[in-house]
Amino acid sequence: MKHYTLSKGSLLLHYFENLKNDFDLNKSIYELNDKILNLETIFQDKIENELHNFVPSLHAIEFDEILKKLLIINYLENSQVFPLQMLDVNKTIEDFCRLLRNFLISESKPIWLWIKNPNSFLAKGSLKKFIAVLRKITNETKLLRVFIVSDDFLDIAYEPEDIENTVLIYNEIQQLPPYDIF
Repeated sequence: MKHYTLSKGSLLLHYFENLKNDFDLNKSIYELNDKILNLETIFQDKIENELHNFVPSLHAIEFDEILKKLLIINYLENSQVFPLQMLDVNKTIEDFCRLLRNFLISESKPIWLWIKNPNSFLAKGSLKKFIAVLRKITNETKLLRVFIVSDDFLDIAYEPEDIENTVLIYNEIQQLPPYDIF
């Protein structure tokens, strides 16, 4: 859920920060600031005759200010807008994976993604889909390492190359050997 907010370190904030140099956005901000200047002139004209020692002024809006103070992210489902608190994680897996992929490509640094007890927040079909997309991102970028910690059984596709990357943690910690040993 944290990555769907505009808080520091979130994937969504990173995505929007990468739009800072977008031509269309900057053009719109410039036009908005032009309107603010017009509004300032109207304020000044309105008080000019009555308040001789005061001059109202409005400050220009900057991209960072829009992100911090004006931009509100909602959740869209079936053409209905809902607050993020009503977010259905199962329906936003593709968006999360796109945000993650964009982050990996723009930063070009390896990251570790820890997923704790995915059965507690993802439906079985969503988990399979999520793992498949993460596997694809991992293979394409070579920058993602996924760690899944679960207290219960996970019904996910398990490939032979996954075996040597598996660590079993119970009373002891055991690294499984390569598949060809079996």
